[in-house]
Amino acid sequence: MVNYTQKHLFLLDAIGALVTAVLLGAVLPILQPYVGMPIVALYLLSAIAAAFFLSSGACYLLIKSSRGPYLRMIALANIVYCFLTFSLVIYYWELMTAFGLVYFSMEALIILYLARIELSGVNRKLDF
Repeated sequence: MVNYTQKHLFLLDAIGALVTAVLLGAVLPILQPYVGMPIVALYLLSAIAAAFFLSSGACYLLIKSSRGPYLRMIALANIVYCFLTFSLVIYYWELMTAFGLVYFSMEALIILYLARIELSGVNRKLDF
């Protein structure tokens, strides 16, 4: 596993959240018939991802020391986001398409892996 500084983990999280926000807020609504998730749910998830982008970006730019608690909070927020996403997938199960299930599964795997790296970064105090 690559060793990232805590500061760089904030940047990585911010970039991932921005990509997610754009995909959920601009791309997937156009492809909604192929995804299955209702547009209102896509916009909700996109808004949350946008908030994560802002918070991770602010942490990257503004926090100079003692980053661990903030990184832990962001990692836990990512995990909660994944549970929310899976809850929406289950709630809208009958509307979901195979493409939608693959998309949300892959998104969750990536986010959970990132959360694991973030928590590992907190535990190893990688604050260079």
